[in-house]
Amino acid sequence: MKDICCIGHITHDRILTPQRSIDMAGGTAFYFAYGINPLPKEVSFQLITKVGNDSLDEVERMREAGIEIIASHSRKTVFFENKYGEDANQRTQR
Repeated sequence: MKDICCIGHITHDRILTPQRSIDMAGGTAFYFAYGINPLPKEVSFQLITKVGNDSLDEVERMREAGIEIIASHSRKTVFFENKYGEDANQRTQR
């Protein structure tokens, strides 16, 4: 049994601003896993997620960083597009 278990998606995020477009991994579970990873190893943690083939490299990078992951296969990775205008406080999400 783990001390902490997080169940959630590693997402594929596209960030659009007037200056550029960036594709990157994201999702609450993704950021939570990296945030919890520096805790002492006496605190056991595991991330349970579901991703498509396009995110398997990200799962491997997380494992290389020391994050324990159970990654089930999905047809597609959850995708979010976050579009920002000149005012970075205003966002539309698709």
